[in-house]
Amino acid sequence: MPKPRPKPTETAVMLSPQLLAEARSDTARKWTVQALCVGADPEIFFPPSDGPAAEARRICAMCPVNGQCLAYAVTAGEPHGIWGGLDPYQRENLRRQIQRREQRSLRARIAANARWSRPMARVDQAVAARAAILGRLELQVDPAGSLTPGERAALVRSAGRRLSAQLNAARARKRGPVT
Repeated sequence: MPKPRPKPTETAVMLSPQLLAEARSDTARKWTVQALCVGADPEIFFPPSDGPAAEARRICAMCPVNGQCLAYAVTAGEPHGIWGGLDPYQRENLRRQIQRREQRSLRARIAANARWSRPMARVDQAVAARAAILGRLELQVDPAGSLTPGERAALVRSAGRRLSAQLNAARARKRGPVT
């Protein structure tokens, strides 16, 4: 007795992202030699639009390469016939389900990445602001460029400490007295 035909949602789960990726890159389609439909009449798998496809679905249900066949048909956008036990309308619905699943996965990865990238963006902004301030301080400390690099670096550090102390004092005044 053939196994029962899977519902489209069960089929979407059956078609793993790995199987779909393999179908996209598989140009040789070596799995076709194991397919049970190889020796069958093509008319069974390509019935008229309103014709019965029960025989084709029965053969597909017993086929050992059902998953690869369906993955190929979904990724290739095969517009006709029964592939992997599904007709074109069912495959289109399945393709949409898979697309929604991939979009949800992508959105989740982007959201997870954003949680990590926001603090890093703040750090990058702080580093860029510090570099700009130090560059301006360097021009103020040695506008003529007559100091040695070591002397210039020491004066910039000193000026940077004074500027930092002034900023911290201004923040403390803004917050008010500590109680």
